[in-house]
Amino acid sequence: ANTNPTNAASVDFTVTFSEAVTNVDASDFSLTTTGVSGASITSVSGSGSAYTVSVNTGSGNGTIRLDVPNTATINDGGGNALSGLPFTTGETYSIDKSIPTVSSITRASTSPTSASSVDFSITFSEAVTNVDVNDFSLTTTGISGASITSVSGSGSAYTVSVNTGSGDGTIRLDVPNTATINDGDGDALSGLPYTSGQEYTVDKNPTVTSILRADANPTSALSVDFTVTFSEAVTNVDAGDFTLTTSGVTSASITSVSGSGTTYTVTVDTGTGNGTIRLDVSASSDIKDSSGNGLDGLPYEGGEIYAVVKFNHCYVDINANGLNNGSSWDDAYSDLQDALAENACTEIWVAAGTYYPTSGNDRAISFELKSGVEIYGGFAGTETQRSGRDVDANATILSGDIGTQGDKGDNSYHVVYANNVNNTAVLDGFTVTGGNANGGWSNNNGGGMYNNNSSPTLTNVAFSANSANSGGGMYNNAGSSTLTDVAFSANSADDYGGGMFNSNGSPELTGVSFNNNSSPRGGGMYNDSSSPTLTDVTFSGNAATFGGGMFNLKSSPSLTKVTFSGNNTTAAGGGMYNWDNSSPELTNVTFSDNSASYGGGMVNSASSSTLTNVLLANSTGSNCANDDGGSINSSSRHNLIDDNTCGLTDGVNGNKIGPGYNANLGPLANNGGFTQTHALLAGSAAIDAGDDAACPATDQRGVARPQGAHCDIGAYEYVDNDAPTVVSITRADANPTSALSANFTVTFSE
Repeated sequence: ANTNPTNAASVDFTVTFSEAVTNVDASDFSLTTTGVSGASITSVSGSGSAYTVSVNTGSGNGTIRLDVPNTATINDGGGNALSGLPFTTGETYSIDKSIPTVSSITRASTSPTSASSVDFSITFSEAVTNVDVNDFSLTTTGISGASITSVSGSGSAYTVSVNTGSGDGTIRLDVPNTATINDGDGDALSGLPYTSGQEYTVDKNPTVTSILRADANPTSALSVDFTVTFSEAVTNVDAGDFTLTTSGVTSASITSVSGSGTTYTVTVDTGTGNGTIRLDVSASSDIKDSSGNGLDGLPYEGGEIYAVVKFNHCYVDINANGLNNGSSWDDAYSDLQDALAENACTEIWVAAGTYYPTSGNDRAISFELKSGVEIYGGFAGTETQRSGRDVDANATILSGDIGTQGDKGDNSYHVVYANNVNNTAVLDGFTVTGGNANGGWSNNNGGGMYNNNSSPTLTNVAFSANSANSGGGMYNNAGSSTLTDVAFSANSADDYGGGMFNSNGSPELTGVSFNNNSSPRGGGMYNDSSSPTLTDVTFSGNAATFGGGMFNLKSSPSLTKVTFSGNNTTAAGGGMYNWDNSSPELTNVTFSDNSASYGGGMVNSASSSTLTNVLLANSTGSNCANDDGGSINSSSRHNLIDDNTCGLTDGVNGNKIGPGYNANLGPLANNGGFTQTHALLAGSAAIDAGDDAACPATDQRGVARPQGAHCDIGAYEYVDNDAPTVVSITRADANPTSALSANFTVTFSE
């Protein structure tokens, strides 16, 4: 009447008769058992043909069967006794009183071990089920990351596989209180937690944990140290266990190894040249731990790398007679081209002297700028710091006068050349001269310097006496070169841009002077579809047929604090010529003493210029000439123009227009700053007449604005440095006088 097998203390049997019977009690039954002791019939209940007999299952494991013996006194209602006795064919209960336990957990593999996985053998006291990884736990010492990976087996024997993790130590497999293992009767394990199993001693093979730089990087040192760290203490470590992986460096070597335990220092001679060095542990290394285990994971090639830069700045001196390797002033390259050819030379120091693109006659050879390479001239040849050079005292000249000296016809087409370089290409502290771009296409432009789609950075450079078809001093084809403290003088072009030619570009010029350059169009500068930005720039003494100082074609330059002085043309636009939809913007610009047959100061032909705080005066051939729909933008404001040729109206937008206004300018002179200016003299109508909202913070010299009540018109800010004086004290009343009081008139100089 109950489940079978069973571990219950009492079970019931259901006895069924062929008909209703009576006189049924415990004495009418007997028990047949195997392996069980103490079993007994405890009660009988029921009536009719069905009775329930309850049996105490006693102790032990075995079987119990309920029988009806010959002695039974059971009868039916007619008094008929049972027949067919004894009845011994009833069902049997299997009694399983045992509770399962863990008999043992033993190692199934050798110990100590360096294996990544080991097996444990688990034996139970009887067959069990519901065994999985969640029924076990690990107890470890010195090991991290160990885990149970799988369980296999059946009955009373199972195998548990364990990942041994990392590190050295011990691993024991336990059965915790939370285990849900049971036997076939549903009996749960007893004796938990079980923590008495065998343990593995894990002694992993050592590994290289890291190889790190111990010194600054990049380095120019003769030797460097690497710190090598192992996963555990190791021995037998020497130079033969390591190798070097290098690029660009020659003769590097391992010089010593020191240290103990887990940490060692390897010292490396960096050899010669620039490049990289990495320290590796070779596959043949015989480094071992205390148990004799060799390294795992070899070869190890994952260490940090030193960048070795023995001479990132290289030296050039035409008079040097040392090793000619650029490593010092004594051993400097004598030819700048050698330094430019050495990729390790990212900063080049050049001593005073004259350097030529080639010692031969190939006119197409130039000094070529490279992105990431900075070239500095102006050194005496003894300096240890770049700040110690003197550009003015140590003239460093890049000359295109190759071939026959003094014969312009065989000079270099371009002294300096830049193709697709960015602003990290630097030229600083040189005079560029003698270029003659009179060859075929691409060799007919940019005598001093040709920039193709480039944006180099130029500082403290003078372009002098170069010539070309266009861009005598410099030719910019696209890109945005940056020029600071640069001078263009006595350069010439047969067609366009004696000093500079810009095509489809936007160079930035600060502190630049254009003096005595010449070309039929744009003596100083020619802009074609370009938008250069000019600040603190002076155009003086430049000559052309059109646009003595500047010629703009379809261009929109921005000029701030710029001076046009003494430029001239034989035709039009002495200072500036704007043509065909050009729209320059001028702020605090001074035009003085420019001359032309037509528009001595400025010509606007089919173009519109916007002027703010601009001074136009002393022009020969009128200050302005506007034709073909060209004009000065009517929004132009706070300008001083000493004639009526520009199309602006006196008094409108703060403009001072007409011959009644005296600009009172001093001559072009060095009044401070990199470029020359016209000083405003006392009484100038430009003083305090500018638009403060548009005025830059300083004038062309760097003097703060405003100095007076308002900023001044033009590139120069007037500074009143004269102390006032008493001019006179005169009688204001009759003299002699008998009056009780008299007046005096006192007059001051200002």
